[in-house]
Amino acid sequence: MLHPERVGTIRALALSLSLLALTTRPVVAQRSAAARDSAELARQARLIARLDSQLTALRRELRAASADSARAAGDDGGSAPMPGVVGIRAGGLIQVWYAQGDGGFTSTFRVRRAELKLAGDVSSRARWALTLDAARALTTTSATTDVNGTPVVTATSVNQSSRLLVDAFIALTLPAHLQLDVGQLKIPVGLEGGVQSPAVLETVERAMFTSDRARGGIYGDSRDVGVLLRAPPGHDVDLSVGVFNGVGEGQNDIDRNQQKAIVGRAVARMPFLRQLALGASGAWSTKSEPDSLMRRRGGAEAKLVAGPLMLKAEYMAGRDGQRHGAGWYGHGGFSPTPRLNLIARYDVFDPDVRAETTLSTARERDLIGGFTYDVPAANARFQMNFLRKTFQTSIAPARDLLLTNFQVAF
Repeated sequence: MLHPERVGTIRALALSLSLLALTTRPVVAQRSAAARDSAELARQARLIARLDSQLTALRRELRAASADSARAAGDDGGSAPMPGVVGIRAGGLIQVWYAQGDGGFTSTFRVRRAELKLAGDVSSRARWALTLDAARALTTTSATTDVNGTPVVTATSVNQSSRLLVDAFIALTLPAHLQLDVGQLKIPVGLEGGVQSPAVLETVERAMFTSDRARGGIYGDSRDVGVLLRAPPGHDVDLSVGVFNGVGEGQNDIDRNQQKAIVGRAVARMPFLRQLALGASGAWSTKSEPDSLMRRRGGAEAKLVAGPLMLKAEYMAGRDGQRHGAGWYGHGGFSPTPRLNLIARYDVFDPDVRAETTLSTARERDLIGGFTYDVPAANARFQMNFLRKTFQTSIAPARDLLLTNFQVAF
Protein backbone atom coordinates (compact mmCIF):
# COMPACT_ATOMS: atom_id res chain seq x y z
CA MET A 1 0.00 0.00 0.00
CA LEU A 2 1.41 3.41 -1.06
CA HIS A 3 2.30 5.99 1.49
CA PRO A 4 -0.12 8.96 1.54
CA GLU A 5 2.74 11.38 0.76
CA ARG A 6 3.72 9.35 -2.35
CA VAL A 7 0.11 9.27 -3.48
CA GLY A 8 -0.06 13.05 -3.22
CA THR A 9 3.18 13.41 -5.15
CA ILE A 10 1.94 11.14 -7.94
CA ARG A 11 -1.35 13.04 -8.14
CA ALA A 12 0.50 16.36 -8.34
CA LEU A 13 2.80 14.99 -11.08
CA ALA A 14 -0.17 13.69 -13.08
CA LEU A 15 -1.92 17.04 -12.75
CA SER A 16 1.21 18.86 -13.97
CA LEU A 17 1.56 16.55 -16.97
CA SER A 18 -2.11 17.11 -17.86
CA LEU A 19 -1.71 20.87 -17.67
CA LEU A 20 1.46 20.68 -19.78
CA ALA A 21 -0.34 18.63 -22.42
CA LEU A 22 -3.21 21.08 -22.47
CA THR A 23 -0.88 24.06 -23.00
CA THR A 24 1.40 22.29 -25.53
CA ARG A 25 -1.34 21.25 -27.94
CA PRO A 26 -2.36 24.83 -28.86
CA VAL A 27 1.30 25.84 -29.31
CA VAL A 28 1.97 22.88 -31.62
CA ALA A 29 -1.23 23.61 -33.51
CA GLN A 30 -0.26 27.27 -33.84
CA ARG A 31 3.19 26.32 -35.12
CA SER A 32 1.67 23.91 -37.67
CA ALA A 33 -0.78 26.57 -38.83
CA ALA A 34 2.03 29.11 -39.10
CA ALA A 35 4.11 26.68 -41.15
CA ARG A 36 1.17 26.04 -43.47
CA ASP A 37 0.55 29.79 -43.82
CA SER A 38 4.24 30.40 -44.56
CA ALA A 39 4.27 27.70 -47.25
CA GLU A 40 1.10 29.13 -48.80
CA LEU A 41 2.59 32.65 -48.83
CA ALA A 42 5.76 31.33 -50.48
CA ARG A 43 3.66 29.53 -53.12
CA GLN A 44 1.67 32.69 -53.83
CA ALA A 45 4.89 34.73 -54.06
CA ARG A 46 6.25 32.32 -56.67
CA LEU A 47 2.95 32.50 -58.58
CA ILE A 48 3.01 36.32 -58.51
CA ALA A 49 6.62 36.36 -59.77
CA ARG A 50 5.73 33.99 -62.62
CA LEU A 51 2.67 36.04 -63.59
CA ASP A 52 4.76 39.22 -63.49
CA SER A 53 7.31 37.67 -65.88
CA GLN A 54 4.53 36.57 -68.21
CA LEU A 55 2.99 40.06 -68.10
CA THR A 56 6.37 41.62 -68.97
CA ALA A 57 6.77 39.25 -71.92
CA LEU A 58 3.20 39.95 -73.05
CA ARG A 59 3.83 43.70 -72.99
CA ARG A 60 6.99 43.21 -75.05
CA GLU A 61 5.12 41.02 -77.54
CA LEU A 62 2.32 43.57 -77.83
CA ARG A 63 4.81 46.35 -78.56
CA ALA A 64 6.47 44.20 -81.23
CA ALA A 65 3.13 43.14 -82.70
CA SER A 66 2.03 46.77 -82.84
CA ALA A 67 5.12 47.62 -84.88
CA ASP A 68 4.89 44.54 -87.10
CA SER A 69 1.17 45.01 -87.80
CA ALA A 70 1.69 48.47 -89.28
CA ARG A 71 1.06 47.00 -92.73
CA ALA A 72 -1.83 49.13 -93.79
CA ALA A 73 -1.35 51.93 -91.29
CA GLY A 74 2.11 52.56 -92.70
CA ASP A 75 3.78 53.27 -89.35
CA ASP A 76 5.49 51.53 -86.41
CA GLY A 77 2.67 51.97 -83.97
CA GLY A 78 3.53 55.50 -82.88
CA SER A 79 2.55 57.77 -85.75
CA ALA A 80 0.57 60.94 -85.27
CA PRO A 81 -1.55 63.06 -87.60
CA MET A 82 0.45 65.49 -89.69
CA PRO A 83 -0.11 69.12 -88.66
CA GLY A 84 -2.37 70.90 -91.11
CA VAL A 85 -3.19 67.75 -93.11
CA VAL A 86 -6.43 66.07 -92.09
CA GLY A 87 -6.56 62.27 -92.24
CA ILE A 88 -2.85 61.69 -92.89
CA ARG A 89 -0.69 59.92 -90.31
CA ALA A 90 3.06 60.23 -90.21
CA GLY A 91 5.74 58.10 -88.60
CA GLY A 92 9.30 57.10 -89.17
CA LEU A 93 12.48 55.38 -88.09
CA ILE A 94 16.05 56.64 -87.90
CA GLN A 95 18.95 54.25 -87.25
CA VAL A 96 22.57 55.33 -86.84
CA TRP A 97 25.19 52.57 -86.82
CA TYR A 98 28.81 52.36 -85.78
CA ALA A 99 30.82 49.38 -87.01
CA GLN A 100 34.35 48.38 -86.11
CA GLY A 101 36.28 45.24 -86.99
CA ASP A 102 39.57 43.63 -87.96
CA GLY A 103 40.71 41.86 -91.13
CA GLY A 104 40.91 45.08 -93.12
CA PHE A 105 37.51 46.40 -92.04
CA THR A 106 37.38 50.21 -91.81
CA SER A 107 35.56 51.50 -88.75
CA THR A 108 32.73 53.79 -89.75
CA PHE A 109 29.54 55.56 -88.74
CA ARG A 110 26.56 55.02 -91.01
CA VAL A 111 22.95 56.17 -91.29
CA ARG A 112 21.40 52.75 -91.86
CA ARG A 113 17.77 53.86 -92.14
CA ALA A 114 15.98 57.20 -92.40
CA GLU A 115 12.42 56.12 -93.11
CA LEU A 116 9.40 58.38 -93.43
CA LYS A 117 6.05 56.59 -93.30
CA LEU A 118 2.81 58.20 -94.43
CA ALA A 119 -0.65 56.65 -94.32
CA GLY A 120 -4.24 57.65 -94.63
CA ASP A 121 -7.83 56.44 -94.96
CA VAL A 122 -9.63 56.65 -98.28
CA SER A 123 -12.80 55.21 -96.74
CA SER A 124 -13.82 52.79 -94.02
CA ARG A 125 -12.66 49.93 -96.25
CA ALA A 126 -9.70 51.44 -98.09
CA ARG A 127 -6.38 52.80 -96.84
CA TRP A 128 -3.09 53.77 -98.40
CA ALA A 129 0.51 53.64 -97.18
CA LEU A 130 3.77 55.12 -98.43
CA THR A 131 7.31 54.59 -97.10
CA LEU A 132 10.44 56.44 -98.21
CA ASP A 133 14.00 55.75 -97.04
CA ALA A 134 16.33 58.72 -97.54
CA ALA A 135 19.34 56.69 -96.34
CA ARG A 136 19.38 54.53 -99.46
CA ALA A 137 22.29 55.17 -101.81
CA LEU A 138 21.37 55.15 -105.49
CA THR A 139 23.54 52.68 -107.41
CA THR A 140 23.89 51.75 -111.07
CA THR A 141 24.85 48.72 -113.11
CA SER A 142 26.92 49.08 -116.27
CA ALA A 143 27.23 46.75 -119.23
CA THR A 144 30.55 46.71 -121.09
CA THR A 145 32.00 45.27 -124.26
CA ASP A 146 35.55 44.76 -125.43
CA VAL A 147 36.76 47.03 -128.22
CA ASN A 148 40.34 46.32 -129.32
CA GLY A 149 41.18 45.06 -125.88
CA THR A 150 39.63 48.01 -124.06
CA PRO A 151 36.39 47.64 -122.06
CA VAL A 152 33.78 50.14 -123.23
CA VAL A 153 30.54 50.92 -121.37
CA THR A 154 27.59 50.19 -123.61
CA ALA A 155 24.69 50.73 -121.21
CA THR A 156 24.01 51.92 -117.67
CA SER A 157 20.90 51.24 -115.60
CA VAL A 158 19.79 52.18 -112.12
CA ASN A 159 19.43 49.43 -109.53
CA GLN A 160 15.75 49.82 -108.76
CA SER A 161 16.05 48.42 -105.23
CA SER A 162 18.32 51.34 -104.33
CA ARG A 163 15.65 53.96 -105.02
CA LEU A 164 14.10 55.91 -102.13
CA LEU A 165 10.63 54.44 -102.62
CA VAL A 166 10.19 51.47 -100.28
CA ASP A 167 6.45 50.82 -99.92
CA ALA A 168 3.51 52.19 -101.89
CA PHE A 169 0.25 50.24 -101.69
CA ILE A 170 -3.47 50.37 -101.12
CA ALA A 171 -5.08 48.14 -98.48
CA LEU A 172 -8.68 47.04 -99.04
CA THR A 173 -10.88 45.42 -96.39
CA LEU A 174 -12.90 42.58 -97.93
CA PRO A 175 -15.81 40.53 -96.59
CA ALA A 176 -14.97 38.18 -93.69
CA HIS A 177 -12.38 40.80 -92.60
CA LEU A 178 -9.89 39.68 -95.23
CA GLN A 179 -7.35 42.29 -96.37
CA LEU A 180 -6.08 42.78 -99.91
CA ASP A 181 -2.88 44.81 -100.40
CA VAL A 182 -2.19 46.09 -103.92
CA GLY A 183 1.05 47.82 -104.91
CA GLN A 184 4.69 47.58 -103.87
CA LEU A 185 5.16 45.93 -100.49
CA LYS A 186 7.32 43.49 -98.56
CA ILE A 187 7.09 39.87 -99.69
CA PRO A 188 6.07 37.69 -96.68
CA VAL A 189 8.87 35.13 -96.85
CA GLY A 190 10.30 34.25 -93.45
CA LEU A 191 9.93 35.82 -90.01
CA GLU A 192 12.76 38.36 -89.71
CA GLY A 193 12.84 39.15 -93.41
CA GLY A 194 9.14 38.74 -94.13
CA VAL A 195 7.09 40.39 -91.39
CA GLN A 196 9.30 41.67 -88.57
CA SER A 197 9.82 45.42 -88.55
CA PRO A 198 13.45 46.66 -88.37
CA ALA A 199 12.37 48.80 -85.41
CA VAL A 200 11.90 45.68 -83.22
CA LEU A 201 14.70 43.39 -84.39
CA GLU A 202 16.42 41.59 -81.52
CA THR A 203 19.80 42.01 -83.23
CA VAL A 204 21.40 44.98 -85.00
CA GLU A 205 21.15 43.25 -88.40
CA ARG A 206 18.95 40.50 -89.74
CA ALA A 207 20.15 36.95 -90.40
CA MET A 208 22.78 36.56 -93.12
CA PHE A 209 20.50 34.73 -95.55
CA THR A 210 18.48 37.96 -95.61
CA SER A 211 21.13 40.68 -95.12
CA ASP A 212 24.33 39.45 -96.87
CA ARG A 213 23.28 40.94 -100.23
CA ALA A 214 26.83 41.06 -101.64
CA ARG A 215 27.02 37.25 -101.49
CA GLY A 216 23.47 36.46 -102.55
CA GLY A 217 21.68 36.74 -99.19
CA ILE A 218 18.38 37.95 -100.64
CA TYR A 219 16.05 35.31 -99.18
CA GLY A 220 13.93 37.88 -97.36
CA ASP A 221 13.48 41.61 -96.67
CA SER A 222 12.57 42.03 -100.35
CA ARG A 223 9.85 44.07 -101.97
CA ASP A 224 8.09 43.78 -105.30
CA VAL A 225 4.92 44.88 -107.06
CA GLY A 226 1.84 42.67 -106.84
CA VAL A 227 -1.20 41.73 -104.77
CA LEU A 228 -1.31 40.05 -101.36
CA LEU A 229 -4.34 38.56 -99.59
CA ARG A 230 -4.13 38.37 -95.78
CA ALA A 231 -6.30 36.49 -93.30
CA PRO A 232 -7.97 38.52 -90.51
CA PRO A 233 -5.45 39.46 -87.81
CA GLY A 234 -5.74 38.39 -84.19
CA HIS A 235 -6.36 34.68 -84.81
CA ASP A 236 -4.27 31.63 -83.92
CA VAL A 237 -3.41 31.10 -87.59
CA ASP A 238 -1.77 33.80 -89.72
CA LEU A 239 -2.17 33.21 -93.48
CA SER A 240 -1.13 35.26 -96.49
CA VAL A 241 -0.83 34.46 -100.20
CA GLY A 242 -0.01 36.67 -103.16
CA VAL A 243 1.23 37.07 -106.71
CA PHE A 244 4.14 39.38 -107.54
CA ASN A 245 6.29 40.30 -110.53
CA GLY A 246 9.19 38.52 -108.84
CA VAL A 247 10.83 38.00 -105.46
CA GLY A 248 12.40 41.43 -105.20
CA GLU A 249 14.49 41.84 -108.34
CA GLY A 250 11.79 44.01 -109.97
CA GLN A 251 11.33 46.55 -107.19
CA ASN A 252 10.34 50.05 -108.41
CA ASP A 253 10.13 48.74 -111.97
CA ILE A 254 7.92 46.91 -114.44
CA ASP A 255 8.27 43.16 -115.05
CA ARG A 256 10.84 42.22 -117.69
CA ASN A 257 9.48 38.74 -118.44
CA GLN A 258 6.32 36.63 -118.41
CA GLN A 259 7.29 34.94 -115.17
CA LYS A 260 5.37 35.64 -111.96
CA ALA A 261 6.05 34.60 -108.37
CA ILE A 262 3.44 32.97 -106.12
CA VAL A 263 4.18 33.70 -102.47
CA GLY A 264 2.65 32.20 -99.34
CA ARG A 265 3.18 32.13 -95.57
CA ALA A 266 1.35 30.26 -92.80
CA VAL A 267 2.04 30.48 -89.05
CA ALA A 268 0.01 28.82 -86.28
CA ARG A 269 0.13 28.80 -82.48
CA MET A 270 0.26 25.27 -81.09
CA PRO A 271 -2.87 24.28 -79.07
CA PHE A 272 -0.79 22.14 -76.70
CA LEU A 273 1.67 25.01 -76.04
CA ARG A 274 0.22 28.44 -76.67
CA GLN A 275 3.60 30.18 -76.34
CA LEU A 276 4.92 28.26 -79.37
CA ALA A 277 4.30 29.33 -82.98
CA LEU A 278 5.39 27.27 -85.99
CA GLY A 279 5.28 28.35 -89.61
CA ALA A 280 6.47 27.94 -93.17
CA SER A 281 6.75 30.24 -96.18
CA GLY A 282 7.93 30.15 -99.75
CA ALA A 283 7.94 31.72 -103.20
CA TRP A 284 7.75 29.84 -106.50
CA SER A 285 8.09 31.00 -110.09
CA THR A 286 5.17 30.16 -112.34
CA LYS A 287 7.38 29.21 -115.27
CA SER A 288 10.88 29.56 -116.66
CA GLU A 289 11.65 31.04 -120.07
CA PRO A 290 14.87 32.00 -121.84
CA ASP A 291 14.46 35.64 -120.76
CA SER A 292 13.69 34.86 -117.11
CA LEU A 293 15.79 33.56 -114.23
CA MET A 294 14.26 30.88 -112.04
CA ARG A 295 14.01 32.17 -108.47
CA ARG A 296 12.58 30.15 -105.60
CA ARG A 297 12.46 30.47 -101.81
CA GLY A 298 11.35 28.06 -99.10
CA GLY A 299 11.76 27.91 -95.36
CA ALA A 300 10.44 27.13 -91.89
CA GLU A 301 10.30 29.10 -88.65
CA ALA A 302 9.62 28.57 -84.94
CA LYS A 303 9.23 30.99 -82.03
CA LEU A 304 8.70 30.31 -78.32
CA VAL A 305 8.01 33.01 -75.73
CA ALA A 306 7.89 31.95 -72.07
CA GLY A 307 8.04 34.81 -69.58
CA PRO A 308 11.35 36.65 -69.96
CA LEU A 309 12.75 33.91 -72.24
CA MET A 310 12.41 33.97 -76.02
CA LEU A 311 13.72 31.32 -78.41
CA LYS A 312 13.38 31.38 -82.19
CA ALA A 313 14.90 29.70 -85.23
CA GLU A 314 14.58 29.90 -88.99
CA TYR A 315 15.77 27.91 -91.99
CA MET A 316 15.66 29.28 -95.52
CA ALA A 317 16.83 27.90 -98.85
CA GLY A 318 16.78 29.65 -102.21
CA ARG A 319 17.54 29.25 -105.87
CA ASP A 320 18.59 31.94 -108.34
CA GLY A 321 19.13 30.25 -111.68
CA GLN A 322 21.72 27.54 -111.17
CA ARG A 323 22.89 28.91 -107.85
CA HIS A 324 21.46 27.23 -104.74
CA GLY A 325 21.94 28.79 -101.31
CA ALA A 326 20.76 28.07 -97.79
CA GLY A 327 20.98 29.52 -94.30
CA TRP A 328 19.65 29.13 -90.79
CA TYR A 329 19.98 30.58 -87.32
CA GLY A 330 19.15 29.75 -83.72
CA HIS A 331 18.45 32.66 -81.40
CA GLY A 332 17.99 32.96 -77.65
CA GLY A 333 16.98 36.06 -75.71
CA PHE A 334 16.48 36.76 -72.01
CA SER A 335 15.01 39.92 -70.47
CA PRO A 336 16.04 40.38 -66.82
CA THR A 337 14.13 43.69 -66.89
CA PRO A 338 11.44 45.00 -69.29
CA ARG A 339 13.99 47.38 -70.86
CA LEU A 340 17.01 45.09 -71.16
CA ASN A 341 17.25 42.09 -73.48
CA LEU A 342 20.35 39.85 -73.60
CA ILE A 343 20.83 37.82 -76.78
CA ALA A 344 22.94 35.00 -78.19
CA ARG A 345 22.73 33.71 -81.76
CA TYR A 346 24.38 31.21 -84.09
CA ASP A 347 23.94 32.27 -87.72
CA VAL A 348 24.98 30.19 -90.78
CA PHE A 349 24.78 31.10 -94.46
CA ASP A 350 26.06 29.25 -97.53
CA PRO A 351 25.55 31.33 -100.70
CA ASP A 352 26.27 28.33 -102.95
CA VAL A 353 25.89 24.86 -101.43
CA ARG A 354 27.54 23.32 -104.51
CA ALA A 355 30.77 25.30 -104.24
CA GLU A 356 33.22 26.05 -101.45
CA THR A 357 36.14 27.62 -103.31
CA THR A 358 36.14 31.39 -102.82
CA LEU A 359 34.90 33.89 -100.27
CA SER A 360 31.88 34.66 -102.45
CA THR A 361 30.70 31.01 -102.27
CA ALA A 362 32.09 29.93 -98.87
CA ARG A 363 29.89 28.97 -95.95
CA GLU A 364 30.03 31.54 -93.15
CA ARG A 365 29.30 30.86 -89.49
CA ASP A 366 28.68 33.77 -87.12
CA LEU A 367 28.59 33.56 -83.34
CA ILE A 368 26.77 36.63 -81.99
CA GLY A 369 26.31 38.00 -78.50
CA GLY A 370 24.98 41.32 -77.29
CA PHE A 371 22.17 43.30 -75.74
CA THR A 372 19.31 45.69 -76.47
CA TYR A 373 18.26 48.50 -74.15
CA ASP A 374 14.97 50.31 -74.72
CA VAL A 375 13.93 53.76 -73.53
CA PRO A 376 10.13 53.70 -74.07
CA ALA A 377 9.60 57.31 -72.96
CA ALA A 378 11.79 58.51 -75.85
CA ASN A 379 10.86 55.72 -78.33
CA ALA A 380 14.61 55.06 -78.43
CA ARG A 381 16.68 51.89 -78.55
CA PHE A 382 20.39 51.14 -78.14
CA GLN A 383 21.88 47.85 -79.36
CA MET A 384 25.38 46.39 -79.32
CA ASN A 385 26.39 43.10 -80.98
CA PHE A 386 29.75 41.35 -81.13
CA LEU A 387 30.19 38.97 -84.09
CA ARG A 388 32.80 36.25 -84.51
CA LYS A 389 32.75 35.45 -88.25
CA THR A 390 34.41 32.18 -89.32
CA PHE A 391 35.01 30.47 -92.68
CA GLN A 392 36.84 27.41 -93.88
CA THR A 393 40.44 28.15 -92.86
CA SER A 394 41.80 27.53 -96.37
CA ILE A 395 39.51 30.27 -97.76
CA ALA A 396 39.63 33.09 -95.21
CA PRO A 397 40.71 33.65 -91.60
CA ALA A 398 38.22 34.38 -88.83
CA ARG A 399 37.13 37.98 -88.33
CA ASP A 400 35.69 40.01 -85.46
CA LEU A 401 33.09 42.73 -85.85
CA LEU A 402 31.39 45.07 -83.40
CA LEU A 403 28.05 46.58 -84.46
CA THR A 404 26.13 49.24 -82.54
CA ASN A 405 22.77 50.77 -83.36
CA PHE A 406 21.05 53.81 -81.91
CA GLN A 407 17.55 54.37 -83.18
CA VAL A 408 14.50 56.53 -82.63
CA ALA A 409 11.03 55.64 -83.88
CA PHE A 410 8.35 58.29 -84.16
